[in-house]
Amino acid sequence: MCRKGMLILAVVAILISVIGVYGYIKAEDKIPDNALARVNDSYILEDVHARYVERQVKRLQQTYNLDFTGEEHKEQLLNLKRQILEQLIRNEILLQTAFEYGIEITDEEVQAEIDKIKASYPDDETFKKVLEQVKYTLEDLRNDIIIQKSYEKLAERLGQDLTVTEEEMMEYYEKNIRRFTEEEQVRASHILVETKEEALEILDKINNGEDFADLARKYSNCPSSDRGGDLGFFGRGRMVYEFEKAAFSTEVGEITGPVETEFGWHIIKVTDKKEAIVHPYEEVKEEIYETLLIKKKNNAAVALLRQKWEEADIEYYVDYAKPQEITDSNNN
Repeated sequence: MCRKGMLILAVVAILISVIGVYGYIKAEDKIPDNALARVNDSYILEDVHARYVERQVKRLQQTYNLDFTGEEHKEQLLNLKRQILEQLIRNEILLQTAFEYGIEITDEEVQAEIDKIKASYPDDETFKKVLEQVKYTLEDLRNDIIIQKSYEKLAERLGQDLTVTEEEMMEYYEKNIRRFTEEEQVRASHILVETKEEALEILDKINNGEDFADLARKYSNCPSSDRGGDLGFFGRGRMVYEFEKAAFSTEVGEITGPVETEFGWHIIKVTDKKEAIVHPYEEVKEEIYETLLIKKKNNAAVALLRQKWEEADIEYYVDYAKPQEITDSNNN
């Protein structure tokens, strides 16, 4: 597949708007003229599918400058349609499974989630503008929440009797020890200038008793000058090599330089250091338990939905979505 084609499939997995209960109608004796597929006793309709295809096409065009017009891009557009139809089918299977397990998402729950999202914006007008910019309606958001909450409740229901053993937690700790390790860090301030001569002149001022922070505010070309040159704490690999080497090899309270990097000449003052710390198992045991339990719950939900997918009575009414062309990409 061409690079653009692979990009489309990857982007759809990330950007696709989750489509909820409003994308389906219950099956009747007569197949609706605009039905694309039947999933057990529900139909997926063409107008809903087309709306989401149009939205994704616009997003891909705006974000990646992809062109879907012309005969040469016909296969790319078909791939996009297949991906969206597959997601519609998976969402419907999830909703049917949740209903089977007696799971209900109330209007109050949906509204509470919307209110949480709104609270992260200055006002309602900003919130609405952001939705418009990403081609996302309030109804889409509601459907997204319904799908997400249905999955979460299903995973919780399936995980009621699951537990995590001490052996599993210890094994996870040993295999992921870096996750529980705080790296060695240094806190430094610096003064950045363009030439070595400037740096030496400032260094003389420091050696003659002038305040480092005041000189940083006056002479430094770095945005950190507003903070007296303070860069905060940083670990290895965060700064350019020459700067990092000088900072980590300098004792707290000492000043070194001038040090040349690609950005210019630095005078560096080390103000604090933190040694590397490995958090003991007992300290992170509870965190590990929650991590592994969530993983088990998700695995149980994914396994059940995969089984429901395999058992589902799915009938396709469009040529581009034959059963053998539908992949298992979203079961991960």
